[in-house]
Amino acid sequence: MNQAEAHYSDALVGEGHYEEHEDFYLCVAQEAGFNGWELDRLLFNFRTEVEKGA
Repeated sequence: MNQAEAHYSDALVGEGHYEEHEDFYLCVAQEAGFNGWELDRLLFNFRTEVEKGA
């Protein structure tokens, strides 16, 4: 299990602290080859699609 997967459920259900959520998304970005800002923009611009997939 990688670091992003370890924090996955907590980040999705809104549990934990801000820093834990930030770490999760930064890990996701890194694994996808993005920086945090790029992932933030993707999630923002495709919010409807992301929420439908959840």
